[in-house]
Amino acid sequence: MRQHVVRGSTPAHRRESLSPLTGLPMKNALTAVLALMCAVAFSAHAQDASLTPNQIGGGALPNGYDRIAFTLYDGNYAPTVFLPSNPRDRSVVVLRTQASYGVDLDASRTDLAVGKLALARNVSYTLQFSASTGRWTMSGDGVSHFTPLGQGAAIPDNPRRIAYYSMADGNWVPTVTLPGAADDGTVLVVRSTATYGAQIAPTHQLFANTTAIRTGDSYTFVYRQAQSAWALASAPVRRLIDKQIVSGVPSPTTPRTLIEFWDGNWTDTIRLPALAGDRDRITVRSQATWPSRIDNANVNFPGTMRLSRGDEYQFTYLASIGRWEMTAHPSSTYRAGELTASNGVLPAITHPRTTVDFSDGNYVATLTLPSAHRPGDRVVVRTSATYGFAVVADGLTVPVTTGEIVSFAADADNRWQKETRTIDLLMLYSDKASAKLGDNAMRARLIEGLGLTNDALENSRANFRFRSVGLRQVPARSTWTDLGHPLSELRADPTVQGWRNQSHADGLYYEGTENGCGLAWLSADAYSMIASGAIGCGTTVMRHELGHNMGLDHSAGHVYPGTIMAGNQMPFFAAPYLLAEDGLPLTPSGGWNEVATMNARSAAVAAFR
Repeated sequence: MRQHVVRGSTPAHRRESLSPLTGLPMKNALTAVLALMCAVAFSAHAQDASLTPNQIGGGALPNGYDRIAFTLYDGNYAPTVFLPSNPRDRSVVVLRTQASYGVDLDASRTDLAVGKLALARNVSYTLQFSASTGRWTMSGDGVSHFTPLGQGAAIPDNPRRIAYYSMADGNWVPTVTLPGAADDGTVLVVRSTATYGAQIAPTHQLFANTTAIRTGDSYTFVYRQAQSAWALASAPVRRLIDKQIVSGVPSPTTPRTLIEFWDGNWTDTIRLPALAGDRDRITVRSQATWPSRIDNANVNFPGTMRLSRGDEYQFTYLASIGRWEMTAHPSSTYRAGELTASNGVLPAITHPRTTVDFSDGNYVATLTLPSAHRPGDRVVVRTSATYGFAVVADGLTVPVTTGEIVSFAADADNRWQKETRTIDLLMLYSDKASAKLGDNAMRARLIEGLGLTNDALENSRANFRFRSVGLRQVPARSTWTDLGHPLSELRADPTVQGWRNQSHADGLYYEGTENGCGLAWLSADAYSMIASGAIGCGTTVMRHELGHNMGLDHSAGHVYPGTIMAGNQMPFFAAPYLLAEDGLPLTPSGGWNEVATMNARSAAVAAFR
């Protein structure tokens, strides 16, 4: 409903007495008062609204209402619903979808503590906002509410898709057991305001995390039907200060522990606990002026761990090996030109990974790796310099030439070893692609795709990197309608093969305008070492298609769809030692190690030319 204000003019030669109430001519005063009364009556109800996506142009709900009823239908639809960004205290949103297509709720500001929530069709959800917590709480047809007095210590099987188990004084149990079965994706919140502490039993949990419940704690679990278990999605964070860690970090009381340093809250050395729950996580960060050191004891092959101002480390406990795995860490970066004064000797290692960048005008003829290091330390050397140079360490002399990315790692005997080998690519693009996007844009796309591919190999700890040894334009033949045509014919094209032999390219990558998104030969031999992409798709296609060349197929049964060969949203090839946020390995359910598969082929592929 809209209100319209009509402004008119009164002729100058007419004089009328004005109403003291409205300031309008007396003849219009009664009409104005009635209109004012209607406006007041309207404003009393203007805080409620019944809305649809077509009315508001999508799924972002507006501010300014005490209550919104939002309904979605076929033809009146939005894929994601976003709650008001600046809601009033105790304001309410009622959601219901009757659409055939799936609808997600952006649940990041709800007390469910999950990013997205799939809304069930023809189910009503009511959310109320609390200004004191800054969170929306859910109720309604699709929500189950349990308590110890109502259901006992064991939460019933097969709750609704959203469930709360709440404890309080007088309504409490010392141990809570999660349901034995639920629909895939069911969200369960276990929370307590009780004075006494409690535990969530490891039964039916994906991992035996440390799940102690204190007053005010809230844990969120999501049911994974593939594993018939509840995965931890959110947990309370315990913050420790220096007095609590001076003799060593205590065993966790929650899956999430945070240690923060600042001036006045600092110690020079910390040691992680010897025991913890499976997949418990500890984050260590610092804003202190003085550096600290993280002791290597109880950490799996970590390297040097110095904690300087602005640094953050993350560790996950793996019960299978009884040690902490470092899952995130800071890095040190140097420009080669900065090492001129030290005659190319790299300073002492301070972080698990050190990167040295070379370019024209930023160069030393010899890079000497430091003698002071620890097992697990890594140095990554990247160069776009015209001239080559040598990396020297522990009796090694390794030549590095333009375009290469070479990694060195300190082994278990604390000696530097060359960690990676180089696979050379001749990168091609068609004249038709160049005509559409421009020559410079095509070159930039290929260079970007190569960078994304090498970043993924670094993230995944592969033992090889790709290098461009040429960027060439090729004429697209009139018979090339699908990517399979250039993929097949370029293998024997005399011009292209001449370029390949001249540049000693181990393989080819082609990008054009043909139908398809990407295509490659699986487990390619020297003749068929070619992959392809199309300009209608993104630059991440390259890493996926080169994965096919290196022996990877679309494997079924991925726990996490989204790795490069299973959706390509995440910059990781699947491997059991790579862990997702909830501790599950980024690998198919059978445990296939894609990185090991590629590593086993890399030496042969690097020797194709």
